[in-house]
Amino acid sequence: MLSIKGDIRGLVLFAEAAGLDSAVPAKEALAQLVKVTAGAIPAPGIPVSASAPASVPLASDPPKRPRIGSAWSDELPAGQIDLNLKLRDVLDPQTGASLRGKWPSAELAEEAIERWFALKPATSRLRLDERDGATVGFIEGFPYLFGYLGVEPESPPEQYRGFLGRATYLLKDKALISQGSGKALAIEPAQLEELLKVFTAEGIGEGEAFRLSNYNDLVHLSDDGPLRVLTARIAA
Repeated sequence: MLSIKGDIRGLVLFAEAAGLDSAVPAKEALAQLVKVTAGAIPAPGIPVSASAPASVPLASDPPKRPRIGSAWSDELPAGQIDLNLKLRDVLDPQTGASLRGKWPSAELAEEAIERWFALKPATSRLRLDERDGATVGFIEGFPYLFGYLGVEPESPPEQYRGFLGRATYLLKDKALISQGSGKALAIEPAQLEELLKVFTAEGIGEGEAFRLSNYNDLVHLSDDGPLRVLTARIAA
């Protein structure tokens, strides 16, 4: 049932973003399904039982967000911003003004905007939650948390940010070697020494697999799932 609701929610979000006429009836159908599965509307043959009152979050509570790069399952944020390919910038769709100043520095703004362009979203219109800058875009019809317009919240140390690249690197002879090209990942020498010490301390041995996210987070594909090791500094 969770899978079915997730699929329908994804269709609703896409229909809303695309401005399709089917958005309203699809949203109503999803609402009814949620009510049935939550017990608000009794299913045939099942008696109605009293339910405990739901807790209402305080207005001051910060929004709970998924990991950057994860699928977005909530309602789409109401705010909108535009990725302008010609200007290679993020603009306010109402005024046409650049929003680069939302980030703490020009460097962080450039990095974030280039990451968003590289994702090649289905539409250049992104959705924005004004409360914390959470920015949502569509890839192949499904919404994802692209990142934040402005300051990003802290992530747990072991949680990687963004989308994983396709290249897989194996630890071999104190280097991370691409399975595809056979070339070593060009991590700065000083950081590579630091990384090898981390591998030793964590018991990460030869043959272990890694990937890079679009934040340059080096991710260990461990038996416990993908875990961030560090943010790699790639040598020029």
